[in-house]
Amino acid sequence: MQIPTPELGRVLLESIAVRGTATAAGATGAWLLGRGTGLPRRASTMGLVALVGTQLGQTLVLAGGSPLVWATAALSGAALVVVVQTPGLSQFFGCTPLDPAAWACVAASAATATFASVIAPLVLHRVTRGRASEHNPESQHPAEHNLLKPRAAEQVRQETAQAASSKASPASRTNRL
Repeated sequence: MQIPTPELGRVLLESIAVRGTATAAGATGAWLLGRGTGLPRRASTMGLVALVGTQLGQTLVLAGGSPLVWATAALSGAALVVVVQTPGLSQFFGCTPLDPAAWACVAASAATATFASVIAPLVLHRVTRGRASEHNPESQHPAEHNLLKPRAAEQVRQETAQAASSKASPASRTNRL
């Protein structure tokens, strides 16, 4: 069993915090727009749809072009639309059918929140770069440990492990002398 590097643990926690905050912001934004333009049940439905939409958007960003993930997200989105727009089914789930203006607000909120979840790690890195480099001159850009690209994070972890093992290897010490 392999234990994740401490750096990956920090990055994982940051990623969870950023994505969770973005998802909550997307849902809250849609709910606030709904409260300002309609009834409470409509606002709740808008918040729910934006929450799911933001999560699907983040999943698509993570997919990196995987056709299976795109198809699954499309089917999930279609099922959500059917549940929300079908009158009896919608009421069963505590929702109300949405009009085109509500769908536009939901789409804008979900898209903005998804975009924010992609941009936030880069902005946070720029803000904290000076502090991090003072404590660790080898601090790396988030793209090198980016959980939006799981293959890249795994590759960095493997390269780090190889570098650490080569430093400890007696053969590598002999080659340096």
